[in-house]
Amino acid sequence: MAMKFNHYPISFLLIFFIACSPLFTGCSENNNHGFQGYIEGEYLLVSSPLPGKLEQLSVRRGNKVTEGDPLFTLEKTFEQAA
Repeated sequence: MAMKFNHYPISFLLIFFIACSPLFTGCSENNNHGFQGYIEGEYLLVSSPLPGKLEQLSVRRGNKVTEGDPLFTLEKTFEQAA
């Protein structure tokens, strides 16, 4: 008489490992040290009290500026003529 092979333990182990595999994906170290969420900022409109052509723009979007930093330079021909 031939011995019958039972497939139930192997299929049970296979289903068990497939079901538990999402739990093992969270065990790795997370190297992302960023933050999730949103921030709020204040918008500031900057202008010159005098009209003129823009000669130089000293800042770009995202640059940090402090009070007193030059943001732009206007042409000086009108000021020198007066």
